[in-house]
Amino acid sequence: MQANCCLAILLLVAGCGRRNFNVDAGIDAPVDAITCAAPDAGCPNPSVYECGGSCYVWCPDQVSRPTAATTCATWGGCLATITSQSANDCVARDIEKRAWIGALQDNTATDPGDKWRWCDATLITFDRWSSGFPKDYDSVEDTDAQCAVMSPAGDWRDEPCGVVAGFVCVRPL
Repeated sequence: MQANCCLAILLLVAGCGRRNFNVDAGIDAPVDAITCAAPDAGCPNPSVYECGGSCYVWCPDQVSRPTAATTCATWGGCLATITSQSANDCVARDIEKRAWIGALQDNTATDPGDKWRWCDATLITFDRWSSGFPKDYDSVEDTDAQCAVMSPAGDWRDEPCGVVAGFVCVRPL
């Protein structure tokens, strides 16, 4: 209960956690870290693992994407950035249900597949969208689904940022 209270306060202070999307640019920015250890707060039952020179934390708690981004930022990380199939496999290996990753769609996109970026604002050059995704629910870009979740199988879907899912944070070792 205390962690949820702290997350709510952090969310109010930090905004929605979308860099370059009309919100405080600092929320999704990764911060250098020294060790791979569980976050101090915000995820009571994390799974922590190293892969490819980064530290990942899978948190099964069902939260909105803004709450997930804020939790990752307080840990000194960012929602998972995935730049290759091996990174995708690494992120997917420990998640047990759908999880927020760091992919965001720019508010100026005119097509459901247009202008997706990672939380550090870099363009997405590798993707694992499920067949028919991203689709913004009705295949018309109207900003309904501008955040991404990953399934345990490693495929991605676009979702509204306010729905709840687990999440994967990443930070450098």
